[in-house]
Amino acid sequence: MFSLESAISEDSFVRVVNAFVDVIDLESFGFAHVQCEEQGRPPYHPAVLLKLYLYGYRYGIRSSRKLEREARTNIEAMWLLSGLRPKYKTIADFRKDNSKAFREIFRRFVCLLKEWDLVDGETLAIDSFKLIPLFPSVKGRSWDSKIFTFLTDRIIAFTNEFYDKYSSSCLN
Repeated sequence: MFSLESAISEDSFVRVVNAFVDVIDLESFGFAHVQCEEQGRPPYHPAVLLKLYLYGYRYGIRSSRKLEREARTNIEAMWLLSGLRPKYKTIADFRKDNSKAFREIFRRFVCLLKEWDLVDGETLAIDSFKLIPLFPSVKGRSWDSKIFTFLTDRIIAFTNEFYDKYSSSCLN
């Protein structure tokens, strides 16, 4: 007989995500619908959708449509969500409605992973859209070494500043 529980190894990352989300107080972070009303169809519990987002964070999946597909096709995601299959709109709305709480949760999650030596904390990843504004729009002008050096220095300064803020937030 097949069971999802036996299909997930004991040292799987999804077990870390599951344990983390199960022990935190979601209401204190500002997540909505932690306590459901008696009337009407209940929404997905925030813990379920948060687990899906943390799973996606680990595997580089940010799109709500791709997260929806993972919930339907990936055995680890199925186990993590207890077989629930939220639609992409629900996943996207959850992120939009709880953006403030997400920042703090993700910060704490990364700090916990670092504390447990599950990540080294040496790699800094940022989305490229944050770097694009650093490049001036220059039509008909080639990139010479001075411009490239100037922009590279700005990017490095931006990255160092971001890393310093991240490091200090982990210590608090």
